[in-house]
Amino acid sequence: MDAKQKMESLSMPPAVQNSARSVLSYAELEAAVNALADGVSIYDRQLRVLYQNKAIIERYGPALWETCYSVYQHRDGICPDCPSIRTLADGKVHTTIRTVEHDGKPGFMELRSSPILNPRGEIAAVAEVTRDITERETVKIRLEEALKKVTAQQKQIEADLALAEKVHTSMIPRSFHDSNLHIHVQYVPVQSVGGDYADIVPVGDGKYYTLIFDISGHGIAPALLANRVSGEIHRMLGQRPSPAALIAEVNSFLVRHFNETGLYLTFFCCLYDMKNYKLTYSGGGHLPAILLRKEDRIRSRLLSSQNSILGAFDDVLHDNAEETIDIKPGDKVVLYTDGVVEAGQMLGIPVTLAGLVALFEAYSELESGEFASTIIDQITFRRETSINDDITLMITAVN
Repeated sequence: MDAKQKMESLSMPPAVQNSARSVLSYAELEAAVNALADGVSIYDRQLRVLYQNKAIIERYGPALWETCYSVYQHRDGICPDCPSIRTLADGKVHTTIRTVEHDGKPGFMELRSSPILNPRGEIAAVAEVTRDITERETVKIRLEEALKKVTAQQKQIEADLALAEKVHTSMIPRSFHDSNLHIHVQYVPVQSVGGDYADIVPVGDGKYYTLIFDISGHGIAPALLANRVSGEIHRMLGQRPSPAALIAEVNSFLVRHFNETGLYLTFFCCLYDMKNYKLTYSGGGHLPAILLRKEDRIRSRLLSSQNSILGAFDDVLHDNAEETIDIKPGDKVVLYTDGVVEAGQMLGIPVTLAGLVALFEAYSELESGEFASTIIDQITFRRETSINDDITLMITAVN
């Protein structure tokens, strides 16, 4: 029996053969298979080659009745990853991908084997399609390599952000206690780093600066600017400026060095004179501080910003750019950023000054650290959605 007859005896059940022959002759069918770019081989149960199409002959040469492993792989025995031997064993389609070398260049071939049944439904042979997938696998390898690089870069970015968070957070004091003042700060960034900043600076002779500012935006850029501005403020405080003078100096610095960034900040500064129990304050576009007075009952006073936001205009100071008021033991001064307001919206608290005052008055009898922690807990744990802005809260209790 020649190869053609062998093929015809194995290929299809009689009814299917008759239907196929009514459409295509064997020569037409063979021409169609030879037109394929993929290599097609058919092996008997001993893996001897019964048929090769044009593509496989061009790659390996004619090999009828030779074993596939001896002709295609130059082996003495069956290949360990042979898909055809598995197909002959279980009658299922199997696929193997091999690295190959063709014309001196490395590449990849996909071998897919399918069973061929005789008229009795028995596995009589196997058809193996060989496809050059070098281009596909090369793209896959490059994508995997690119993904490894991106993953490594992402890990480095995450490590850098973690370090940036530690640096930024370390610059914000958590508490300050002495015989004159008890101060506590709570800071909750919406991202690992942010543009909120608060500071406590004793300058001797019973005087203390407390300040808070909020740079527009979130993330690395505001955090970098916050750290830069904080360093400049510490330099300026060496001259012991008034709160309004400090605002003017910080604004001049921002306009001179960062005018093109599109970043601006709101600012509030308090200067405590504990020898005379005086508080001088000045704000630049910031939310009002809240003075909680402890007399017969808690009475509140808003300490509103007198000036414009910083970094947007050359001159931000207005008339009456600062104010000095008396303070008494038991008073508390609350400084905060607008993240507190936005979080209040999530809690259903009226976002008005009266609403904020009511929130702070409700816990004003608490010690400053517990007061700040309780307010933050209320905001960050009694909510269904994540916060949208950095939250910074500073409570200063007068002894």
